[in-house]
Amino acid sequence: MRKAVLVVPPNDYAANLNTLQIASLLAPPLGALSLGTYLQSAGVPVELVDVQVDCGLGLTPEADLALAQRVAEHLAAQADEIGWVGISCLSNATTGLTLGQEIARLLPDVPIILGGYFPSTNYALLLERFPFITAVVRGDVAAVKAAVEAGVRNAGKVGEVVASHVIARPHVNVDLVLPLGRLDEAKAEAGQG
Repeated sequence: MRKAVLVVPPNDYAANLNTLQIASLLAPPLGALSLGTYLQSAGVPVELVDVQVDCGLGLTPEADLALAQRVAEHLAAQADEIGWVGISCLSNATTGLTLGQEIARLLPDVPIILGGYFPSTNYALLLERFPFITAVVRGDVAAVKAAVEAGVRNAGKVGEVVASHVIARPHVNVDLVLPLGRLDEAKAEAGQG
């Protein structure tokens, strides 16, 4: 099975140098780590590329482009091993899109999937304006979180709650697009098999 590559772009310092004053330079990519853990538990090999930690950060648009090219070249060297690339975009829209564009340029047959707050709220515009984006993963995690929180409150009334964590289950269409190893089940669930 080919691996999933989860890319966490650096903060968008080139577009807004004020970010340096308020952002943590080394915040762990918890969303990507959570997704990577889920994928690995399902048998999918995963590589996490935290661009800011692995490659540095750019303070100009030219430096951002050079970083994106470095990441794309790193991935192109292992093209035969990659099933898809996921890019996490919270507020780092510019750097995430630059990364996606450069990766797609060197790996045109590899699906590029965006996830996170920015793509969730701007999915139609992104898919229309950036043809290299294969899909945007989005969903109503808030409803799931509310249900889990209610369950935790009720469970706390009768015993000790050790931990709770929400990892949203992708919609069946995501399994049809991404090679997560559930293609046959997804086709059956979607009525295509």
